Formats: sequence, structure tokens, C-alpha cells
Amino acid sequence: PHYLPDLHYERIGEMPYLLVSTAETTIADIRPEQYIQAVYSPAFDRAHRLALPHLSAAPLALGQNMAIAGLLRSLGGAAYVTAATAAELQAEGTAQLVADAPPIAQIVYAATSLRTRHARQHRRIIAIMADLLAG
Repeated sequence: PHYLPDLHYERIGEMPYLLVSTAETTIADIRPEQYIQAVYSPAFDRAHRLALPHLSAAPLALGQNMAIAGLLRSLGGAAYVTAATAAELQAEGTAQLVADAPPIAQIVYAATSLRTRHARQHRRIIAIMADLLAG
């Protein structure tokens, strides 16, 4: 997270992203022109560029998981989506996991005011979010 002196940051979990494809089963078979680059955050983008530099110049890039899933359903291709969306796409027969693709984890933080970080409502919301991320 971007550090600000009046905020308290707390790591609450990770959001895993998996590479799925409507046609290909290995990274080597995926061409940049059929790839939808997911740009969920600057940290995700850096991890993606390190893991798959040859796919970092895809002609289409989006930052919303639902929009990427919609394009995969209508146009086909390959993209990183959340693990839950990957399971959904697999269950409906739209896409399959790319077997040799590394998962990319996005660390999720909660930011609260330093003065109110121990407030009951903040602790409750953070606990609920951590439980949702844990699965």
C-alpha cells in the first residue's frame, strides 16, 4: 500500500488469480493477440510482467474481473481471473486452467485511521473481509 502517516495498514489476506483459456492448455500456446491482460493493480501488473513478459504487451487490457470474464465468454481467449471466477468458468465449460501458468497472488490490506483502528466496527468489518478472503 501507499504509505500515509495517519493510516494504519493491516494485511488481511491474499486474492489468488489463475490463468484460464478458452482454447489453449499451456502458456507456450497462448499468443499475445488472443490474450486479455488483467491489470488489477500496479503490484499485480509488476508480478505479471515478471512471470509472463511475453504476454505483457497484449493489445487488450482490462482491470475488472467481471469484464474479463464477460469477454472470455463472448470472444474467447486467455486471461488471469480470480480463483472463484476460474472455477465458475470451468464449471460452465467456458474455459480451463492453463496447467503450467503460475498463480499470481494479490495481497489485500485494510487501511484504517490510526486513531480509530481499534474501533469495534472496524475490527468487525476487517474480520468479515479476512474470512471472505480465506474462503
